[in-house]
Amino acid sequence: CLAAADERIAGGAAGLERARRHPTRLAARPGQALEGDQGDWHVWAVAACDGGVQYRIFLTAATPAAPEVLELWRGLLTSARIGGEA
Repeated sequence: CLAAADERIAGGAAGLERARRHPTRLAARPGQALEGDQGDWHVWAVAACDGGVQYRIFLTAATPAAPEVLELWRGLLTSARIGGEA
């Protein structure tokens, strides 16, 4: 599942400028992250696995992203729960 998540993230980088991929964690699960630009837009994506189930979160914002958008993205990543966790 994690190899497939990495493949999906890599595929999303095709149309992005200054794309950066790196390992990360989402809801305490190993995952892959992507960040890059597409014209006037900035893109963030994270894919992670729980068993054989893949979860993905995407966010786009106008460039440069406002501080509120960055706060929202960080909040999504830190508050995400998988598999009915409380």
